[in-house]
Amino acid sequence: MTAMHDFRLPELSTEAKPDFTDSASCAAWLAELPLVNVAPSQVRLLDQLQELNRFDMPPAERLAVLEALREAVHFVQTEQIKKLSSKPLPLTQVERGIFANVAAMWQELLAGYQRCLGSAVEGKLAGRTALICQRALDCVASNMFDHCRVYHAFPDAYWLTLHQLYLIAEESRETASGVADPVKKSDVSCAETYVQALLFAHASPNEQQQKQRMQIQRWLEQWAQHVPSGAPRRGPEPAAAVAGFFRRCRRLP
Repeated sequence: MTAMHDFRLPELSTEAKPDFTDSASCAAWLAELPLVNVAPSQVRLLDQLQELNRFDMPPAERLAVLEALREAVHFVQTEQIKKLSSKPLPLTQVERGIFANVAAMWQELLAGYQRCLGSAVEGKLAGRTALICQRALDCVASNMFDHCRVYHAFPDAYWLTLHQLYLIAEESRETASGVADPVKKSDVSCAETYVQALLFAHASPNEQQQKQRMQIQRWLEQWAQHVPSGAPRRGPEPAAAVAGFFRRCRRLP
């Protein structure tokens, strides 16, 4: 297997002081988090992820904490990006602050899973590679989607990270392994998450209206299951499937 890719992770520090240090204390913290107050809850989650990513803890416990936080993160991210998706450009200073927090949150959650992935590659989280890779891919894809929702170009580095993560899944022979996803409420594989990001980007989302982008995303949840990621080894069928997807995107009302 290829050596662990050079993910840029926050340095561990004895000065990091998250409000929780294991899955039990995280669950108690989440029970007190007022998610109905979305903006302050987003800030608190972001602060805790930043502290957690600098805090030294056992790999299995870190993964359990990230899994506990993930649904709350997705909730506040969805609610915050809704506030910006129909706003005219340029965004106001307040709106830019909201968007900066959205992008930063995905990056911090990604960093947490990347640290876990390093442990998995080293054999410290046996049997969890598929789940960790899928979660990390989902962080990158979600950040790409949210940039497009507000007509912002995402950094080219997102592509590199997406491909690096998928390479690890390939080398681990875990691309097709389905993992339970409480957010999606279904089993999802690394291949599906990866293909969704590829197809969404190639559907020219910044040229679509908000309603069209949402419809494209709904289609992708179905299409990604049927577009093989190994197109060069599978003949013309994948290319035909992708071409059909693009034609349907162009005919959106």
